[in-house]
Amino acid sequence: MSGQKENPSKQQAPIAKLCDVLVQQAIYDGAGRVVVEPTAPIPPARIIYKQKGELDREVMSIPGNLREPLIARFKKMAGLDPTLQPQGFSLLRESFCVDHDGKQYGVTLTVQRMSGGERIILDIAPVA
Repeated sequence: MSGQKENPSKQQAPIAKLCDVLVQQAIYDGAGRVVVEPTAPIPPARIIYKQKGELDREVMSIPGNLREPLIARFKKMAGLDPTLQPQGFSLLRESFCVDHDGKQYGVTLTVQRMSGGERIILDIAPVA
């Protein structure tokens, strides 16, 4: 060990890239919804793409140590405080926009509290 602290922004870069890739790939694949859901009892988390009229498709599973930073990054992308958590049966909901191949897409982030942790739902639609 060198005794040096790792730069926090260096740690965030891979998470930011993962979030961006998940949204961009969902748009490319025509998925209208991305779900990041905890798996019980202790995570990893499943990443699921949902397309209208199609069966849900699990695209990856992420290790448990990446779940919370991934959720925090999506909250930050939506302009929410990354430490904010839904209480009881309430939901957190906020929207943001992304560009994909020169087109704008609206993304609505919903955060649900579940027994295994927080569940993130990203609803994606082209901006008219």
